[in-house]
Amino acid sequence: MLVVPNGRPMTKSAAKGPIMLTQDTPIYRDIPNFPGYRIALFDDRVEVQTSMRCERKKTGRGFSWAPSDHWRPLNHNINNYGYHVVTLCRDKRTHCRLVHRLVLEMLVGPRPVEMQCRHLNGVRTDNRPSNLTWGTGKENERDKIAHGTSSHGERNPSAKLTYSLVETIKRRIDNGDVQADLAREYGVGNSTISRIKHGKSWSKQV
Repeated sequence: MLVVPNGRPMTKSAAKGPIMLTQDTPIYRDIPNFPGYRIALFDDRVEVQTSMRCERKKTGRGFSWAPSDHWRPLNHNINNYGYHVVTLCRDKRTHCRLVHRLVLEMLVGPRPVEMQCRHLNGVRTDNRPSNLTWGTGKENERDKIAHGTSSHGERNPSAKLTYSLVETIKRRIDNGDVQADLAREYGVGNSTISRIKHGKSWSKQV
């Protein structure tokens, strides 16, 4: 049974808030619409498992996948954004799924409109239910800032400026330097200099 801190069974109507599990043995949940696949919830980790195995066709030509009595964990790959993904097979087609989305959708329910998955401790590969909850985009951005994983400002790989350079630009604007000249010197657009001047970008260090 899934239990929240107050000791009552968790219901799927709880769209927000981390899920606390209290169990002595792993909890298994079948993944809907994907026969032979399930999620295994351990105290310290989450696994996506499969019972599918490759068998030679009766014709002797080629192979096919069929369910068995033996369950094994799938490889959890990491995508370009640092999140765990798994590949599920159905009707001879493969489907790539985010593990954290599978966990929340299985235990809480479908993603609410305009909600995102939040990793509360900032570790994108930690998909334990207690570390996951649905939240808004603003909440997700605040989490990234708190965890030091935000790509805003000079953390952005494509950023041409640093906070130190921005402070220099502000001082030069106050001293009367022409914005167009500053834009050419620092290799940015006029609009970037204008937004810096009016505090609409690079206004605070994250």
